[in-house]
Amino acid sequence: MSVTIKDIAAEAGVSAITVSRALNDKPDIKAETKQRILQIARRRGYVPNELAKSLVTRRTNVIAILMPGVSDLLTAEKLDAIHAVCFSAGYTTLFCNTQNSAEAELEFLRQIRSKRVDGLLMFPLQKGEAYITELQKLTVPFIFLNRFSSALDCDYVKNDNVHGSYIAMQHLLQQGYRSIVYLCARPQTTTGRERITGSRKAVRDFGLTEATLTITHVDDSVEHCYQLTLQAIQNKTLPRAFAVWNDTLALGVRKALLENGITIPRDVAVIGYDDLVFSEYLFPPLTTVKQQNYELGEIAAKILIDKIEKKAVPLEKRQIELKPQLVLRQST
Repeated sequence: MSVTIKDIAAEAGVSAITVSRALNDKPDIKAETKQRILQIARRRGYVPNELAKSLVTRRTNVIAILMPGVSDLLTAEKLDAIHAVCFSAGYTTLFCNTQNSAEAELEFLRQIRSKRVDGLLMFPLQKGEAYITELQKLTVPFIFLNRFSSALDCDYVKNDNVHGSYIAMQHLLQQGYRSIVYLCARPQTTTGRERITGSRKAVRDFGLTEATLTITHVDDSVEHCYQLTLQAIQNKTLPRAFAVWNDTLALGVRKALLENGITIPRDVAVIGYDDLVFSEYLFPPLTTVKQQNYELGEIAAKILIDKIEKKAVPLEKRQIELKPQLVLRQST
């Protein structure tokens, strides 16, 4: 049988209320008594009854994380930060993988209302009316990660995609490149639209024409970027520089160029995005833009816990944008 508070109280010669105070780190108990109770609890392997506790506190100490998957290193980095913050604050995380399905995301939101979680961190996929309605029905605080909704005034922590793409394009223009193709993988998302905005703004700020920059929509696929680059080589329409959605897709561009004897950056420059761990080990090492992904997860989790524990004004919106940084290497 599991050890109860009454068992510990009997051995310690104190009341169950005193044991409860010690276990919950309340101040109104003598240090010597508290230490004796905690030693007994540890020796006997006492495990708190979280269900009973939640009925009293009306909290479960569970935070749900709703996201489209964990197939990339950036998402794993955010998750590491979220789990670290939640664990240190005494919270368990409930992971909900939508597998990039808007329908699954909507269904998870409906289910979460009955799961008795204390809060929600989410990487939203959509922005439809039904989706906004489900979010408005939530009775717990929630925070968007790396996205925001113009239709919903809510808390979010995101990387500044306009700034990130701006500094990437600015660098290429400063290096003298005047024929640039931007391979954009998700133009329909807020992230995609912001990155296109930043790229075009850099061109305008240099006083150059729109013809300087070509936006090409690509699948989120290394093979697709490889084939597009091969096609440009065959058609003799290669630009002087490629700006690529992320470092992974840049591998396809690099492979096509190098296989055809095209030197990087002498013949064609390549700049990526995300600063994945392999980028500095390529030859030549890849110039890229580093996002603050660990910090993003860490900040979002701390804000959510503050809201759950009423350490922040519930109605006060926290909308934070983190600034990416340019990482200069030899591919540009």
